[in-house]
Amino acid sequence: MAYLPKARKLAKQVYPDVVLTEFDVCGVGANGTSNLTLANFEASYYFLSRSHSARTLPIGIDENRPCWVYVEVDKKGVTARKVERDECKGKARPNPKCTMRQVWKMSDSLGSPDGKKGAVAHISYLRDGWSFDIDRLDLTGSILDEC
Repeated sequence: MAYLPKARKLAKQVYPDVVLTEFDVCGVGANGTSNLTLANFEASYYFLSRSHSARTLPIGIDENRPCWVYVEVDKKGVTARKVERDECKGKARPNPKCTMRQVWKMSDSLGSPDGKKGAVAHISYLRDGWSFDIDRLDLTGSILDEC
């Protein structure tokens, strides 16, 4: 989440009118930081441009439009790229109220392991709050963004 301001800045260099719709980060430890070098982990930020979302074909015909900007961070570096999709809908999301560390702390209610044991989670900021997932433990849950 600490990278969000930079991701937004990079996305706005592609399309100045983009709005954040969601993001997800792999390899997040209980301290709230992600070690993207642990595996093929990445952090992905999704931004929508309303001005590039307009259809030119009638509804009912697939029409890919370059309405999305994806900012992706992995151990190789950072990319900000236009993405064409038929679906150009998404609700603008405010900056999260909770930090990744706070999300980890709230995951205790889901039965997550003690973060001191080195577990890492895949955490997503979605339209309805947070998604918390530790794949190897089959632990998945939703957490409200109420900090």
